Formats: sequence, C-alpha cells, structure tokens
Amino acid sequence: DTSTEVVLNQYDVALYYGVPFLSTLSDDMLNVEFGINARVIQLEGTMTNAAITSTKSVDAVVPMLYLGAQVRPIDSLALEAELRMLSIGGNKISDVIARLKYRPMPLVFIAGGYRQEKVEVDESSLLADITFKGPFVEAGFEF
Repeated sequence: DTSTEVVLNQYDVALYYGVPFLSTLSDDMLNVEFGINARVIQLEGTMTNAAITSTKSVDAVVPMLYLGAQVRPIDSLALEAELRMLSIGGNKISDVIARLKYRPMPLVFIAGGYRQEKVEVDESSLLADITFKGPFVEAGFEF
C-alpha cells in the first residue's frame, strides 16, 4: 500500500503598468496592463510505501510575464482576464484566470470565474507536473 502527500504553497509579487491613455480613450471601459511577476513556490512531496517514507522539498522563485485586461461596460460590472507565464530551465508555470467582477458599493467586490494553473518543477531531483483548474468565487476590497 502506497500513499502520497503533496503540499504546494505559492505567493505572487507583481509590478505592472497600464497601457497609457487606453482607459481614458475608452471612457474607462477598457484597460490593459503588462508587467513582471515573481512567483515563490514551496513544494513538498512525501511518499510512504510499506515501512519506507521519502520526502523531497524545494523552494523556487520563478519569474513570470504578466498580462491583464479588464472590460467594464458599466461602473459596477467588469469582465477580467489575467495571464501569468514563463519557462526557465525545468521550471514552467502558466496561470490563466477569467472572472466576472461585481462592485455592489465602492471599494467592495464579489466575483466568480475560472482558473487553470499548470506547474512543472524540475529542481534538486524533485519532479512535479501539476494542473489545477476549476471555478472559483471571491470577495474583497479594492482601492
């Protein structure tokens, strides 16, 4: 009998810039932004088989390119898309998000969408090929 446990934590730090004058020219209906993103990945895998347990872990920082777009037909409603991706050595990540965001009042939003993230890690004798995908809901403050 074999059991496997995988723990993946990740954090993003991004710097991005909006395409100049696009929002102004479109009367705040369209915004496109681009930049760089640093994704910090902490991955640990443990495999247990009979009396033997093996654990491998890796911490990696993967630089990524960022592209985002928002279409806002009215002030309280927006369709948004984000793409983060890059391939460096054996580490490959792509992260695609599409969401519909509603702002019921200033600074507050609720949203729902779909996300697909693919992570391939080849570091320090640890190999991982993981895909996460599915719908999501979120709520928060935006200022």
